[in-house]
Parts: sequence; C-alpha cells; structure tokens
Amino acid sequence: MPLFRNAIRRVVPLMALVVIALPALAQFPRETYLGVFAGPTRIGYMYIKTDKADHDGKPGYHIETTLKTKMNLLGTEMVQDIGAVIDTDENSRPIRETFTMASGGSVTKIEAQCFPDKIECKLQSGDSITTKTLIIPEGTQLIGDAMLAMSGKPIEVGQKFRAAYFNPLLLSIDKLEVEVLRKERVELDSVFSGDTFVVRSGSPLGDITTWQEANGDVVKAETLMSVKIVRETREQSLSAFERQAPKPPDFAVLTSVKADKDIPNPRNVMELNVRLLGFPNNASAISDNRQRATPVSEADGKSAVDYEIRVKGFDARKSIKIPVKMPGLAHLLEESPYIQTTDQGIKAKAREIAGGEVKAYIAAGKISRWVKANMRSQTDIGVVRSASEVLKSKRGVCRDYAILYTSLARAAGIPTRLASGLVYLDGGFYYHVWAESFVGEWVAFDPTMEGELVDATHIKLAQGEATAMFEMAKVIGNLRAEIKGFKDGK
Repeated sequence: MPLFRNAIRRVVPLMALVVIALPALAQFPRETYLGVFAGPTRIGYMYIKTDKADHDGKPGYHIETTLKTKMNLLGTEMVQDIGAVIDTDENSRPIRETFTMASGGSVTKIEAQCFPDKIECKLQSGDSITTKTLIIPEGTQLIGDAMLAMSGKPIEVGQKFRAAYFNPLLLSIDKLEVEVLRKERVELDSVFSGDTFVVRSGSPLGDITTWQEANGDVVKAETLMSVKIVRETREQSLSAFERQAPKPPDFAVLTSVKADKDIPNPRNVMELNVRLLGFPNNASAISDNRQRATPVSEADGKSAVDYEIRVKGFDARKSIKIPVKMPGLAHLLEESPYIQTTDQGIKAKAREIAGGEVKAYIAAGKISRWVKANMRSQTDIGVVRSASEVLKSKRGVCRDYAILYTSLARAAGIPTRLASGLVYLDGGFYYHVWAESFVGEWVAFDPTMEGELVDATHIKLAQGEATAMFEMAKVIGNLRAEIKGFKDGK
C-alpha cells in the first residue's frame, strides 16, 4: 500500500473531544456506561463516574471519564484509551484537571492547575514537556462541567447557561453555551424508557446534543464527527467491546468527504474547482496565494464554500535567506505545544539536513525530503505527539510527519505553519495534515506524499499550530463535495 495511504491523517485523536464536551452527571455518587457508535458500527464505550469530594477541606466534585475505542482505519486496527479527571469546587469551578491519551505505545498527558486569574498547563509527550499559562479574562465564569453548573436547579425548556471551560486539546479557554431545547421521549430496549430534556452544548469546536433525565443522567448523545453515544448496562458495554469484530467498517471511510465525480490522477492535479457543502454557519473559510474560498449560503441553514485551488512551482531564485526575520512571522519560528525548536536533537538534525544552505526554499525542500525518506508509517498511533518524540521513533502518521517537518524548518530559521484539511484519494476526500513555509511567499510542503509539488486536491480548512488541527472537529462527518472541474498538470 502506498506510503501516503498508510499515513493519511487519522481522525482518532479528535475522539478526545467527546470526553471534553460530553456533560457529566448531576446525581451523586453515580456511575454510567454508554456505548459509542459511528453510524451503526460500535467503536467503543464510555464510562463516567461522578461524586462529591472534599478538596483541602472544602466541598466539591470529582469527575472521572474514560473513553475506550477500537476501530478499523484504512485496514489497520486502532485502539485508543482516553481519560479525563476533573476536580471542581461546589460551584463547578475547576481546581485541577488531568487529561490522558494513549494509543500505539504512545502517551500524551495534559495537566492543568486552576487559579482565580490563570490556568497553569503542562503538556507531556514522551520526554518532552511544554508549559503554558492561560490568563482567565476578568468576569469569566469558568466551569469544569456544564451539567454540574446547572445542578440543583430544575431543568426547564428554554433555560440557557453561558460560561467558559479549559480545552486541553487546544490548551485554551473556550466559551460554552448550554440551552435546553425541548422535551422528548426516548425508548432504549431494557435500559431506559421515558421523557428526557434535549440539551445543546455549543463550543467553538462544535455542538453536542444530549438527551438527559431531569436529574442530569445522560440517556444518549450526538457528538462531534457524527459519533453517537447511548446508555447501556456495564455488562453490555464491556462485553460488546471485547466481542467487537477485528475489522468493522472503516472509520476513516465513514468520515471521509464523498465526491460526486472521480479524479483519476489526483497527485497530478494542478487546478481544482470544488464546492464543499455542510459547513456550520460560523465556519471560517481560508483564502491565500494557493486557494480562494468563497462562502455560499444553503437553504438548510448550513453553509457551502467554493474552493478554487491553483498550484504553481516556486522559482528558487526568488527565495529569501535564512534565518527569515520578517514582521508578523516571528511566532512561526517559536516553540509551541508539540513543536520544538530549542530541543537539542531537533536543532542538531535541522543543521545537519540544511547543511549550510542559505536559501529558505532549498533548505525547506531538503527537510521535507529528509522527513519523507526517513520516516516510516505506523498507523496504529492515535495520539498527537511532540516533534522530539517523533524524531526519536521516526514512525507515525501524516500529522507526525508534518509536526516533525514544521519543527525542523522552524529550527532552521524558516517560518512554518501546519495546514489541516482534505486530500483526494480513491473516490473521496480524506482528512490530512501537511505544512506551509514562508520562503518569499507561502509554499506548501507535504512530507507524507510523493512528489515535490503539493497537488491541488489538498484543501486547507485550518492553519497554524499543531492544536489548530482540532478545529476540523466541527465538520468531520458532515461534509460532501461537488467537483466543478479539475486540470491535470501532466
């Protein structure tokens, strides 16, 4: 199987967003099991334990959430364990949070200590530790769990609640809007039968809709990436997870963007006109020197975006010299979560690969080719890892290739950002990550795929640091593509 197919970016790390966004329970103590499904296919289960707790002599809450998934992604079994532990005060304000993702022998851990005016974050990936301080805006009501903030109050249709929460994937403080939409009866064989309140929890990463009892117990939920969660008994969840077929329907295929036309030779496409349908109304559309994005309204309340993508080569004679020092680009030379520039191994490897080259474009090409030649595909890794860990193992999927390239390029003095979006393969568009470096103008580099030019079927939906890739959660599983035309460059 070609390298690029094995290394297509896995959407599995985004499953962690389900743990972050799904409200916990309001009765104490309480344990609940829920089956997790992608369409009709079971991919795992979730366990939630909520209880009252004593924190330094003061009353509060202790919430533990575990998500275990097992999926088939492009022919490979992917197993992932995600866990979150949140301690809050009696008003649901977080005191500390721990968030862990483990998959394919790799572990990423995020810890947060919350203070009245700030949150101190620590991200550990392998031997790499990154710290970040988040300032809590004055007047912000920070909560550890939306349902706890509403507990003790009678739930009523039309009820609304606004607050903010710590997002461990983005290492940010995000706004949260909770609204009780309506009452609805739910029937689940041998598990639940009765009336529920339908509650929408909206955040910048997308909406979660839960069906819950008046006491706060979750009955079912529709989450990000069209993943559904349904209440089960402990025995149902655990036994069904163990009995899961080793190769159920492919999750990457289920969440891919279906196209209405075939592109026979996608790696040779230099021009592409395509309409993507199914964006939420608040989704942003990125235009740059490579793609022009034009939002179009749809009748169903969703938005469409027309993309015109044109690929052309870059004249190496126009390359600027490294280190690049330009206003507004300094932050794209710095260290950030998962991207190291001061790590001694990264710095030494960047110097070795660049070999004294002073032209940014030529040095970037050398780095991209080195990553492509030295990395090997390991498709069962479902966590985001630091560049230093990737460099040591030299294995991973496309996000690992892109993170390593970005770190090496920045260490060499080339402003570089990650690009997350879609790439065409076998009849549809799959989610993927590559990079872009400023070498006189922005030029795309894809160290995962063969060839020097990044073809026009690469559609960018998000850009920036490694955490920006999680912004695609709001559209995964919801888009479809209408191909208006394309032009083969060969």
